[in-house]
Amino acid sequence: MDKHRCNCCGQPATKECSGCGLEVYCGVECQKEAWPAHSDICDKEVQTVDARFGRRSQRSIPTYLESTREFRPFYDALERNGLLPLVTGRTKVTVFAPTKAAMSNFKNNESLNPLDRPLESILKYHIVPGEYTKKDLREGTQLPTEEGSDVPVSYNAKTGAIMVGYGGAEVTRTDIKVKNGIIHRIDQVLVPRGTT
Repeated sequence: MDKHRCNCCGQPATKECSGCGLEVYCGVECQKEAWPAHSDICDKEVQTVDARFGRRSQRSIPTYLESTREFRPFYDALERNGLLPLVTGRTKVTVFAPTKAAMSNFKNNESLNPLDRPLESILKYHIVPGEYTKKDLREGTQLPTEEGSDVPVSYNAKTGAIMVGYGGAEVTRTDIKVKNGIIHRIDQVLVPRGTT
């Protein structure tokens, strides 16, 4: 779990939920703090074992995003912009999900969207058709997004962290495996290059 971050505070995680194994924490204090919100979904968590990906939640991407405090603002933005159908259904997708702090920072900082791109376009740039695990996120990879342009993958030479997008968003948790795809947590909102 060395590359994972606590779902509560964002620090490096050393523990995972013993019930579902899908939530990770830096310690007991954060796990206790997150438990009231997590308990509702943890007790209902049903998992299957997938031959390629291992343990996988039976929650869908929208259900996982909506029920996880860290991703709720991203879920709300997808819902407001009518984009939930892109992450719902039988088609497998990979979602680079910005944290609550990343969404707040983006909303409050106009310089992060210098070309004033429509929010719908920016949100589509976080959705990649197909499933891409951490192993697939290799230096130089270009992943095609629902927005129409590719999101680049690179590595931070100093930390070894996986980076995505042109602004250097760090993937702070990889391979959240759910029923219809994979979610990777990122610390910034991704903004595609070019003009609208």
